[in-house]
Amino acid sequence: MGDEDVKAKDEQVPGCSRLHVLCALSEFGDGELAELRELLDAGADPNALDSFERAPLSLLCMNTGHVEAAKALLASGALPSSQDTWGRTSLHWCCDRGWLAIAELLLGSGASVNESTKQGDTPLLWAAKSGHVKLVQLLLQSGCDPLLRNNRDEAPLDVATDEVVSTLIYSAVSEKKSSIRVTDFAPPLQKAEDAVREKPTNWKEEKAPASPERNIPRTVSSELGSRALAGLPMGAQTGTSGGLLFSAYKKQPMSSIAGSGSGPGPKKMKITLKKK
Repeated sequence: MGDEDVKAKDEQVPGCSRLHVLCALSEFGDGELAELRELLDAGADPNALDSFERAPLSLLCMNTGHVEAAKALLASGALPSSQDTWGRTSLHWCCDRGWLAIAELLLGSGASVNESTKQGDTPLLWAAKSGHVKLVQLLLQSGCDPLLRNNRDEAPLDVATDEVVSTLIYSAVSEKKSSIRVTDFAPPLQKAEDAVREKPTNWKEEKAPASPERNIPRTVSSELGSRALAGLPMGAQTGTSGGLLFSAYKKQPMSSIAGSGSGPGPKKMKITLKKK
């Protein structure tokens, strides 16, 4: 086969090479497969694009989904995630048509599982909308993001047409949301727990001396620590002022309050009532 035959354009499809024409056929048999291999062996470019930026592999997945032809194209260097004018990939077409075997080949060759079209549609959304359970399972197992939404604010779960597909996607969404919560908040919580568990190396616990006179809680704040160590009256803290509750003070007899033994005692007053 000469170079002219390899690069020949099809007059009915603008920009298409013979390789494009073969992959766009509605029926693909042994004869077409043999010709495709011959073209590739002769140097045909598996990544050549037509006027709509479609590669031969994309056209193959859009039409017949011939597995051996897909293998031949990938083996010759076809890009697994090539996008056309609308952003559609070969994986999108597999998810729409139900080509599980080729989808596995594409993902095994490095196809992007979350590649979206210009409308924001992911392969998972197409598979969910078409009701292909096995493809949904494959995409979820390959790590696709079930929370991605398209430009119409649709997620795969919103367009799922099969009950089983809905269940699979709902399960994946729940699991992903759970992992997001754990991932986002576990580090701060762990740091807080570590801070509580670990004491500074120079931290020293101080307790007030025991008092034989009254049973009062001996835990003191830093503000009252010096008073406690000095043996001054202790009591519960009241507000931010650092004051002591009245019940915390030592009760003294009235005589000691009125005067001490070293000074004059209280004077007695005599009142006489006179009649007019």
